[in-house]
Amino acid sequence: MVCTSAAYSQTYDTISNWDGTTPVWYVSNGISEVVDNPAPGSVNPSAHCFRVVSDAGMYEYMITDLATAVNFDSHPRYRLKVLAPPSGGDITLKFENYNNTSSHEIVLTPVPGEWTDLMYDFSGLDYNELTRMVIFWDFEGTASGIDWFIDDILGETPGPVELESNLPIVVINTFGVSIPDEPKITGHMGIIDNGPGNSIT
Repeated sequence: MVCTSAAYSQTYDTISNWDGTTPVWYVSNGISEVVDNPAPGSVNPSAHCFRVVSDAGMYEYMITDLATAVNFDSHPRYRLKVLAPPSGGDITLKFENYNNTSSHEIVLTPVPGEWTDLMYDFSGLDYNELTRMVIFWDFEGTASGIDWFIDDILGETPGPVELESNLPIVVINTFGVSIPDEPKITGHMGIIDNGPGNSIT
């Protein structure tokens, strides 16, 4: 009988959480502050979060310069928690270079009126010196004076695939990137030895 099983793990790098890890953020409309979490619960039990307020413009945003450029091969997914107003709206996460001539963005819609843990997946996208993170709240909305709350911005690093089997297995992990004919991509290849521990070599 052939017996196999697989498990996946991931680790997280905290970019900003307003409870001890807070880089410098520039806020476009100037209305922002660190506040007590207005609705602590299972999704977000944190003591503090970041309050921003919409205005009549279509693009309110906050921006920070990252210590290093993003790498969507090793860090393809990013998460952030959002408490959207009952009226709802979209949250956009964008990465751009220093002069915004190269960028990628993803728009997601949180659940209105409650904390939502959003996951943005940039797997397979190209990247080149994208050193700025930009978050747009109430994306393309025009209602002013509406509170939004943001917290726990994380970069996710997929862990290696962990397998057990009674047969030797070759494992190729591309960290979510498709394998084209050209160009070559970065990946990890390992062979699971069917000896003691079934370890990856």
